[in-house]
Amino acid sequence: MLYLSFIYILFVSFCLLFLSGLYFISKRRKIQRPSLKLDDITLLIPFKNEESNLPQLLSALSKQSEHPSQIIFVDDHSSDASVELISKFIEGKDHYQLLSLPTFLEGKKAALNYAIQSIETEYIYTIDADVSFEAMLFSSLATLPSVDLISLPVKMNGSSWIGKLAALEYHQFNALNYLLSAVYPISISGANLLAKVNKKEYQIQLENHKHIASGDDYFLLKDMRMKRKDIMYVNSSQMLVETPSPNTFKKYLIQRVRWLSKTKSTMEWGEAIIGFNITFYFLGGFFALIISGLNQAWDTLFLIFCLRFLIDGMVYVHYTHVWKHKKEIFLLPSMQFVYPILFLVVFILSLFYIPSWKVKSIKS
Repeated sequence: MLYLSFIYILFVSFCLLFLSGLYFISKRRKIQRPSLKLDDITLLIPFKNEESNLPQLLSALSKQSEHPSQIIFVDDHSSDASVELISKFIEGKDHYQLLSLPTFLEGKKAALNYAIQSIETEYIYTIDADVSFEAMLFSSLATLPSVDLISLPVKMNGSSWIGKLAALEYHQFNALNYLLSAVYPISISGANLLAKVNKKEYQIQLENHKHIASGDDYFLLKDMRMKRKDIMYVNSSQMLVETPSPNTFKKYLIQRVRWLSKTKSTMEWGEAIIGFNITFYFLGGFFALIISGLNQAWDTLFLIFCLRFLIDGMVYVHYTHVWKHKKEIFLLPSMQFVYPILFLVVFILSLFYIPSWKVKSIKS
C-alpha cells in the first residue's frame, strides 16, 4: 500500500510545477483597457431580512467620498425592519433608490434581474447586504480596466472556532481559484463583483438556471467564460469587502452544501477535471499520510507533509498577502487532516439533503 504514497508524491510534485507556472503567467498577464468610470456603474444590493447586518453596511456606505452613478437596494420581501432602516438612510440622497420585488417574484436572482432591467449604466456592481468595507472602495473602482467581468476580494471573519476554520477553508479555496483564474477560473463571489451587462443577454442566461435558488454569480461566470469574455480577478486591500463566516457547525454545513449543489447542477468538462484534481489533492494527501504512518514510513510522511505545506503556503500567501494576516499560514497544516473529513461530510450530506435558503430550496 505504501506505493500509493509515492504516487501521491509524484502528483503533488507535478502540482508544484504547474502552480509555479501559473504564478509566473499571472505575473506577466496585463490587460490594457481604458479605466472604468464611476458614472458607468450602478451598485446593486439585494437583501432579505438583514436588519442585524445593515448598520455596518450603511456605515461603510456613508464613509465613501465618491459614489457610483446609482445605488439600488432591492428588497426580497423582508419581514423585519430592513426596509425601514434603508428608507431612513436614503432619505434625501438622490443617487440612492429602494426597489421592492413584486409579489410574484422572489429570490436573489429575481431581485438582481428586476433591478438590472431598470438601470441605465453599462456596468453593475453587486455586494451582499452583510458586508463591510473601507472608505476607499468606490473611488478605487475607477482604477480598474473596463473588462467584462471583475472578481473582487472577499474576506470572511469568524468569531467561533468553526467560524475561523470555515474562513481559513474559504480563503484557501479562493487562493487556489485566484491562481487558476490565469487559465480557467472556476468560482466567483457575488458579494463583491463587477460586470458589464446587457439586459437581454442577462435575462436569457438567467432562464437556464432560474429554478436553482443559489448561484447567480457562478452561472454568470460560466456564461462569460463560454462567450470568451475578458474576465479579471483583482486582489487589492482597498477593494476588499468583509463578511461574517458561519459560526456554527450547522450553518457551515448548510452553506457548503448549498455551494456544492449549484456546482453539481451543470458541471463542464474543465470544471470536472479541475474538481477531480482538487479532490485528489486533498483526499489523496489525507490517505497518503495515514498509509505512511501505518507503515511507519516517517520519512515519506514528512516529505508529503512538507510538500503540501509548501504548496498550500505558496498559493495562500500569493492571495492573502495584501491583508497582512500572515499568522494564518501556520494553521494550514491542520487543513491536511481536518478539511478532507469536512469535505466528505459535506459531499455525503449533499446527496441526501436539500438545504433551504431564504425560503426557496436549492434544486440539485
